Formats: sequence, structure tokens, C-alpha cells
Amino acid sequence: MGFDSQLLETTLESGRGDTYLPFSLHIFESVPSTNQTLWDLLKQGDQKNSVVIATQQTAGRGQWGRQWISPTGGLYLSVGIVPKLEATDSYQLTLASAWGIAARLRQCGVSVGIKWPNDLVLQSRKLGGI
Repeated sequence: MGFDSQLLETTLESGRGDTYLPFSLHIFESVPSTNQTLWDLLKQGDQKNSVVIATQQTAGRGQWGRQWISPTGGLYLSVGIVPKLEATDSYQLTLASAWGIAARLRQCGVSVGIKWPNDLVLQSRKLGGI
């Protein structure tokens, strides 16, 4: 079973109208980097709560600018939000996000773990970073 980008888009689009979850959604087949694409969109005036999703990154980067291998068929995303949170407390958002994503994946039958503070791990390999 392959990745169904249309189903993802339909599901995410259905939540856009909710006042508690307003966001701008951008889905691409391939981008150099979802993170860089997100920054570019924000610089062009996109709203502050934005999501960029791609099924391939040709120049993905992880923490500290390290290369992130992103072959076709994956789910790569960057989320830009402006939380009502002091910068000194922003680590709480990272920890809560890691926990929440891992908990939801476990509910879906994916045995994901967390390498604190911000990595999701599956079968001893990094699945993603927050």
C-alpha cells in the first residue's frame, strides 16, 4: 500500500475551517527542503500557522544542518507556528510534541520510541526530529 497524498490532503483540508486550528497547508511532490520552503513562504507573507508537506526532499536537513535522506514515497513535513509561549519555555513545546506524536503513532500500532529531547525512533533508527 503506497502513500495516499490525496487522502492526506482531504483529511487535513477538512480541519482548516475549524477556528481552533487555522493553518495554511502546502503539499508538494518534491521540494529541496520542507523547512526552507516553509521559511520562503513565511517571508512571502504566508500566515504564521503554516504546514509544508512533501513526499520527497532533494536537500533535506536535520538538526545542525546535517543531511536528512528523504527518498520518494516518504512523508516529510515542517510546521510553522507562533505559540503564546515565552521563548525560555519553548522547550516544553518540543517535549510535548515528541510525546504527543509518539503516543498517537503507538495508538496506530507503530512501536515508536523517543530519544529525548526531540527524536522519534523506530527499530533503533531515527524516524524523525521535532
